[in-house]
Amino acid sequence: FAAGQPTGPLLERLTDDPVDEWQPALAPDGVTLAMSRAPGGRYSAVVVRDACGNAHAVSLPRRPHNEVREEVPGFVEGGAGLIFGHICKLERDITDIARVRPDGSDFGKIQPTSGDPVQLPLRPSASPDGNWLAFDAEAGVPDLGYIEFEDNREIYVLELATGVARRLTHHPASDKLPVFAPDNKTLYFRSERDGNSEIYRMDVDGGHLTRITDHPALDTWPSPSPDGRSVVFAADVFGQFDVFRMEFGGP
Repeated sequence: FAAGQPTGPLLERLTDDPVDEWQPALAPDGVTLAMSRAPGGRYSAVVVRDACGNAHAVSLPRRPHNEVREEVPGFVEGGAGLIFGHICKLERDITDIARVRPDGSDFGKIQPTSGDPVQLPLRPSASPDGNWLAFDAEAGVPDLGYIEFEDNREIYVLELATGVARRLTHHPASDKLPVFAPDNKTLYFRSERDGNSEIYRMDVDGGHLTRITDHPALDTWPSPSPDGRSVVFAADVFGQFDVFRMEFGGP
């Protein structure tokens, strides 16, 4: 602060409730904001609100009981649709990728219709052109059938126009949290294939696998920059999770 005024970007607090709110996703209009909200315990719901602070949060449709976890929201179709992972605890952790309009209407599930078999899909990411979804799903058999005992998560892509799913990674360690780069051709994800959680990059056809980070900390939640020259991610380098950025250089 200089003379009582902030000298850098203005930091504005958008939520102020006594419950956890996280995983924010801003729509292309720059106003509509989706997030996960946990009113109690480990169960959470996706809510939509006005990022300008002028509208009350609206909970989206959910199963008629409380033991549901909804997470990792993201906008599709230019902001007309919202996708997120949906976990039903009372049904032995049945998981789906859900789609709904930001006003709460037209709730449904996105299900692969052909291609590689998919079980327990979670953590969806839409491609910038709106043609694909990337997500992680279980390739092994989870202990007791519960998602909390994840066995072998792998990266998949789903072509929305055809419903064809394709598995991209094949490794006994878990690969998860995929996210599309702005070029529609590249995916970043978290993998434990080298004995530690690191950030990797690959083409959307599964080729050109590249390890991005390489240190003992747990690296997770990658997010590439719009120009593709850097990626931000969370890591517990100093004993707690902080956000880091890695620059790739280039033109």
